[in-house]
Amino acid sequence: MTMGLYAHREFTIDPLMPPLGYKFADFTDFIRKSYSLERHILRKHEKSPSKRPRLLLISRKWSRKILNVNETVTMANDLGFEVIVMDGGDVPLDKFAQIVNSCDLIVGVHGAGLSHMVFLPQNAVVIQIIPWGRLEGFCWCDYAFTVPKAKLKYLEYQISLEESTLLSKYPRDHPYIQDPFAVHVKGWFVLKDVYMDQDVTLDLERFRGTLVEAYEHVNNYQ
Repeated sequence: MTMGLYAHREFTIDPLMPPLGYKFADFTDFIRKSYSLERHILRKHEKSPSKRPRLLLISRKWSRKILNVNETVTMANDLGFEVIVMDGGDVPLDKFAQIVNSCDLIVGVHGAGLSHMVFLPQNAVVIQIIPWGRLEGFCWCDYAFTVPKAKLKYLEYQISLEESTLLSKYPRDHPYIQDPFAVHVKGWFVLKDVYMDQDVTLDLERFRGTLVEAYEHVNNYQ
């Protein structure tokens, strides 16, 4: 996404560049108003035992799929979340914006689907699942640096090699497994072919800790 006539940086706004003074939180506020979304911020108020935080799980269809979606949903439900599973491509954007805005957190493997965070109310949570292959720096540029500027809580989960389908494609002694950075220096298209098409099977015991942290954060605003 390029905001304005000049790209300040990928998916962000630099308040020191023209037009001066505008921040990324100003943009997300503008988006919520443009789509007439009801929730602009999660506010602390008296807790209701009947209210469950809503979690939107972005389920990709083509690459970087979560293979154990059903088990992940069951675990999240057991933790106290109300879970919605969507990819966003099956409904008009205005309707999907309303769905996102009704949620308290969004979870997904790195990709464009997480950009729907612009519809979340402030203080909501974004959990980015980072695929294997030393992609953390690459993934941080899009979301780790941007999410806090939208006044959202950023959390991440970096998958292990055992959670990736890469092990079903390459042996452990393969150069793609042994030295990911050697692939990085070959450029984006090689990196994409090797690492961006992997699917993941989440280690639910380990991922549970990330969801618990998100639940505790959201619970402070219920």
